[in-house]
Amino acid sequence: MSHKQEERFEQSENKGEEKESSERNETPAIFWAPHEDDLAIGAGGAMWMEREKGNPVYIVLMTDGRNEEIRNILNGKEYCKWHKCNHDFKLNQEQVNWARKSECIASVSHLGMDKVFIVNDGEGLNDAKAFTHYEEFFKEVLSVVEKFVKKYPKASHYFPSGLLDTLQGVPNPAHKSLWEAAHKLRPLLKNNKVSFFRIYEYGKSSLIRGKGARVAKKLDPRSFQGKQQALLQHKLFEPRAFRFATGYHSVAWIIDNAISDPNEYFDSWDSDISIVGAVTSAIDQVTTKTRETAAKVKEQIENVSRK
Repeated sequence: MSHKQEERFEQSENKGEEKESSERNETPAIFWAPHEDDLAIGAGGAMWMEREKGNPVYIVLMTDGRNEEIRNILNGKEYCKWHKCNHDFKLNQEQVNWARKSECIASVSHLGMDKVFIVNDGEGLNDAKAFTHYEEFFKEVLSVVEKFVKKYPKASHYFPSGLLDTLQGVPNPAHKSLWEAAHKLRPLLKNNKVSFFRIYEYGKSSLIRGKGARVAKKLDPRSFQGKQQALLQHKLFEPRAFRFATGYHSVAWIIDNAISDPNEYFDSWDSDISIVGAVTSAIDQVTTKTRETAAKVKEQIENVSRK
């Protein structure tokens, strides 16, 4: 190696060390997104407030966006209850994935994020694997979380509530994986601010929403307005611009409830799974029965109307 080559190598090495040192001194608020619409639903207001405090906001998107239900609706295999028609966009899986990622970035941009990291070199982890090969999926998630925790040791973290946040009594495995990763790495996070946000809480009736959560935090008007604007990006349907409202085609009622509810729901390290889980499960059962009753009444009304 020549003298000039050695000098360039040393300069490059020094820059790498300076960058690593700089990253270790950063104090971002890191928001962990299992899916593209989860952050705006469960923690959009918290993101806005972190920016208002002057903290950098980093987003880590974990999965690739694949969702067979959304693809079937957009391709006409399933009836679209929202538009009351069968779409025919002929989208392949890669196009659906890209549409969801674009929607996510447009959404969090309204909340003033500083950086978006999409794991697995921008592809995201295979979301289907969370359902079919959970242990393998969890190991991948754990590895990603551990790298970020070590890279940004002064960061605060917002994880999904996982096992505490269920829909009809069942947690989403991608949500659960981040919750479990945080608990697995708790010794590394002992000096960090860590919060757990609820997503499926907005799937419940307003009468019982938040009953199982540790904290129901009311958003100030600016934070709530910012969150609403972010959520509306998941409702934007402009196919010519490759915007298919993928979030709204998937969980319309949850997004609508989050748009109208000025509260966000959080758990802590000390949230008791057995107690909170029992309460949440009971609430979910009541919500399910209420929906079933409403569906039966609606069906009866429609039958009478036909006669």
